[in-house]
Amino acid sequence: MPCKHFSRDERLSLATLKRAGLNQKEIARQLNRHPSTVSRELSRGATGNKNNYRVIAAEQRKAVKRIKANQRFRKIENNEQLIRYLKEKLSLYWSPEQIAGR
Repeated sequence: MPCKHFSRDERLSLATLKRAGLNQKEIARQLNRHPSTVSRELSRGATGNKNNYRVIAAEQRKAVKRIKANQRFRKIENNEQLIRYLKEKLSLYWSPEQIAGR
């Protein structure tokens, strides 16, 4: 079974199969996915009622999760002191190598 993220088309298929009344294992078999992967995706797109699956909600939660995952790699944007330091050294015409060496 493939090990990759759900695409928008797969989410649409998942929503259609869920509305058709198929259970989680049957949906997983149809989409060629592991049942636990389908379960996680169903919970990602769940609304107030756990039986509902909304593609738009799942897409929004996916986008938020992706942004949060990448925030930890943004060291400069999240640190005002570092931004000031970099601006100061760049104004003194230091090279990026010199700044990184400090």
